[in-house]
Amino acid sequence: MRSLARKTITLALFLLLVHRMHGYALAEATPFLLHTMHGDAGAVQSISFSPDGKVLATGAADGSVTLWDAATARRLLVLDGAQGTVGALCFSRDGTLLASGGSGGTDGTVKLWDAKSALASAP
Repeated sequence: MRSLARKTITLALFLLLVHRMHGYALAEATPFLLHTMHGDAGAVQSISFSPDGKVLATGAADGSVTLWDAATARRLLVLDGAQGTVGALCFSRDGTLLASGGSGGTDGTVKLWDAKSALASAP
């Protein structure tokens, strides 16, 4: 079971995603699953959407941060920072920076990533 949890991220993107990507009023939106994303090495501990809703960042227990295409569920890039469990993620208002915070360990750091450059270099 742990192996399955480590390899599979199931993200039920409900009202918030529908509201952000399509501009629907929350009262009009119906929850539904858009994607199930596979590939994070550790259990997912945190998620954050870029301000434009196009990129989803996931933080894992193994210290990695994965960037995903929110529309296609394709993994774009893995940022390895080895900071222990990534308990918090937040994009800057303009989407150019991504902050990740360690939790549940002795690391106690916040890392600031150049998300714009990282995404530009993604295959």
